Amino acid sequence: MKTSIDIPNLLTTSYVLVDDWYQEQGPFLLQGKSGAKPEFSDSKMITLILAQDLIPYPGETQFIAFIRANYGSLFPRLVDQGQFNRRARNLRWMVEQLCQAWWLVWEWSTRDNCCWIPNQCR
Repeated sequence: MKTSIDIPNLLTTSYVLVDDWYQEQGPFLLQGKSGAKPEFSDSKMITLILAQDLIPYPGETQFIAFIRANYGSLFPRLVDQGQFNRRARNLRWMVEQLCQAWWLVWEWSTRDNCCWIPNQCR
């Protein structure tokens, strides 16, 4: 049985799952890293990185423009495309950690019935 979810609920649900994981694992994963806390959170960045697999756009520039134009209220401090690209590259290792953690949970559950897992986590 396939079901669908609207984009605002997809983004919100994804954010809650990502942020819960980030709050639990982030302090350990970021130990020893210095720098100012970004205005646009890592959790929101990771949410959008994962959402790129689920919302079909030909490129990152179009995807960011789509999010800004249609869901800017969910991401009021969304960075520009250049910053997004730079931060996405820097967070790639953390996305991989998140995907590994999610797979450990879904490996024994009904992951084959879960259609919203981003491609990069499969």
